[in-house]
Amino acid sequence: MRFLKTFILSFFIVFSFTSCSKKEYEDNKIKKAIINYLTPYTNIEIFKVRSIEILSKKRVSKNEFLVKVRYTLYFKEDYKELADYIKKHPKSSLAIYDIGSILLLGRKFPGFKKGDIKTRIDIVKIKKTNLGYRVISI
Repeated sequence: MRFLKTFILSFFIVFSFTSCSKKEYEDNKIKKAIINYLTPYTNIEIFKVRSIEILSKKRVSKNEFLVKVRYTLYFKEDYKELADYIKKHPKSSLAIYDIGSILLLGRKFPGFKKGDIKTRIDIVKIKKTNLGYRVISI
């Protein structure tokens, strides 16, 4: 009888640790998808992620979630300077590939300047695919 109690207790402890680590793993995948969505395609480093935290997660369908996140960014570039550069160089890789990322950051963090540290809370729609998580909208 004592062996059975020990076995059951051990099983629940292992199960608890496994489920916690799986949740952390999934949350890290979601965080990475959000950072990738915000990050420009070219090699320009507009911001650095200071922190990202998942506040809540709600399943809306089999593979889609609404995730409430708080993220803090440290801006390494100035929005106005980036916008001016794109206007002056419309055929540059920055203008061609990264205008969407820059506009999104400008909308989420109006008038960001080099050296600014800004925090924001957003609801992000995420879809789980065979290749991992993909951001549908922020």
